[in-house]
Amino acid sequence: GIVAQRVDKLVIRGVDVSDQKGPAVSIHEAKDLVLSDLALRTSQERMIDLADVDGASVQGVSVEEGTGTALHISGKGTSDVRVGENDFSDAKKAVEVDPSTPADAVVSAREANGAR
Repeated sequence: GIVAQRVDKLVIRGVDVSDQKGPAVSIHEAKDLVLSDLALRTSQERMIDLADVDGASVQGVSVEEGTGTALHISGKGTSDVRVGENDFSDAKKAVEVDPSTPADAVVSAREANGAR
């Protein structure tokens, strides 16, 4: 999988992750992150794990059947995480926000653009 810690302005686009142990993407202590057009094909409890991320966009991500949680977000340092159009329909849970995360830290891309 992809593991990154203490990164700034990281863009991961057009990647296919298959047959990995643990999350397909695990990013901690990051700023200005873009995850776009990812095909994550490894049945895990958490497919994407973001912790203490300041500014992130997650869009165009698909997961395979059997995924526990497609996107897990945690950390009191997390803010401005925008979740766009993704195919999390085969996951048991699309997005899970840990109680340690500030209540206003995660918004859908539609909310961020003022749509109702």
